[in-house]
Amino acid sequence: MEVIRTPSRPRESGPPLPGRFASWVRPWLSLIAAFPDVLRRSRERWGMRECQAAWRFGVSVREYRELEAGKRAPTFETWDRICKLYGWPQTFVGSS
Repeated sequence: MEVIRTPSRPRESGPPLPGRFASWVRPWLSLIAAFPDVLRRSRERWGMRECQAAWRFGVSVREYRELEAGKRAPTFETWDRICKLYGWPQTFVGSS
């Protein structure tokens, strides 16, 4: 009888996501993960409390806290207001 053994840990070589999708997604993952921390640091740099930032962005304090915690993505209008206030670019597309 032949024994089939499974590896004790997942395969480490190769991309976790297949094809073109992986090459498109990887650069954005770090930006998405960094957004809450960058948002908090920008607010603190401007000397604003959470309620002041929420008012300027047109969201409730609860919604703003969810943005900073990474539990919510900003709407297009909110993203536009954040970019205008903090001087962020609208997109993060690299120049060619």
